[in-house]
Amino acid sequence: MRFNFIKIRNVFTSLVILLGSYFLYAQGIKFGHYNNNDGLSHNSVRHILQDKNGFLWLGTFSGLNRFDGYEFKSYSTSSNAIQNDDITALELDELNNSLWIGTRNGLSRFNMNTHKFTTFLPDAKNSNSLQDPEIRSIHVDRFNRTWVGTKNKGLFIYEATENEFIKIELPKFEYIKDIFEDTKGNIWIGSYKSAGIAKIELDEKGAIVNIEEFSLKVPAITGSNPYVNFIFEDDKSDIFIGSREGLYKLNQKKNQFENLYIKDVSIREKIGPHFTSIARAPNGKF
Repeated sequence: MRFNFIKIRNVFTSLVILLGSYFLYAQGIKFGHYNNNDGLSHNSVRHILQDKNGFLWLGTFSGLNRFDGYEFKSYSTSSNAIQNDDITALELDELNNSLWIGTRNGLSRFNMNTHKFTTFLPDAKNSNSLQDPEIRSIHVDRFNRTWVGTKNKGLFIYEATENEFIKIELPKFEYIKDIFEDTKGNIWIGSYKSAGIAKIELDEKGAIVNIEEFSLKVPAITGSNPYVNFIFEDDKSDIFIGSREGLYKLNQKKNQFENLYIKDVSIREKIGPHFTSIARAPNGKF
């Protein structure tokens, strides 16, 4: 099939930058709309990635979808492709031309060369297997290792040569919502309730040399460590945390995260406390 790459790019833009649609509309850019009537397996799309061949991969509440600019191809439990249809995480491994898929019941790897799926589940007879089937985050680092965050059992690194999962000891970090790698190669971990943020420093070979933990204090209430939606680094190397209780920024002098609390009640009520995603526009604004 011949791919319509221009159409793919337009669809990718329309799906990702909907919040800026008013700006694009003013410049004459039109959005296309796709739903389950067009072959999409579910109307709620959680994750979007684009591979080096131009395909869009979309994770929904009811299966994985590939879009080539013309039509959708679905992968689900009904086709024996994945173990569970609720897609909770997606991550590309470009070196090995594969796609990692996290679900509520199993971690899968799709080989784009062979078009075959491999699924990883807990195995009581294997101590080096994945210990929790419910996946919440995936990240492939600069050493091409796959970090996997689970809902109840914490953080793991998948060692491909040994085909085993190594548990990273992070006390109280049970729910791993986000895994982010900054420009210095540090791995940042976002959790929930019992723990906040962890910074994992690696040496030049990828070995862990230090782990530092941070708590996220919530203004005006006694609670701490709200639900983390994203971790982000700007062009000044500042680290931001988006949560259900506002936006946090790392104060590098104090080495602590501070909530960018909006004191104006009317503005705060209009915006709301939930910071769910972030993107940088061509003009440098976020």
